[in-house]
Amino acid sequence: MLDDTSAWPEHRGKRAALKAYVAKRGEPMHSDYSPGQMSELMAGAGFRTLEAITMMNLGDRFARELGPLPFEIPGIFACGLYEA
Repeated sequence: MLDDTSAWPEHRGKRAALKAYVAKRGEPMHSDYSPGQMSELMAGAGFRTLEAITMMNLGDRFARELGPLPFEIPGIFACGLYEA
């Protein structure tokens, strides 16, 4: 999950609600990273970042190629592509 600063401002409420929801069920989320921080962690483990992107940006990329997506992608997650 993206850290609060990296999460899209309009979705920070969803981020807080998700963290509260899972904490109440005994599974607090401890992963709060910016894409840059995750790339640094991966570099420390010997991986090179090929791409780090928020899920909203990835959704925009798919929408440009496939048309409008039938669902909203919250701006609270990111993913990365790394190689050893």
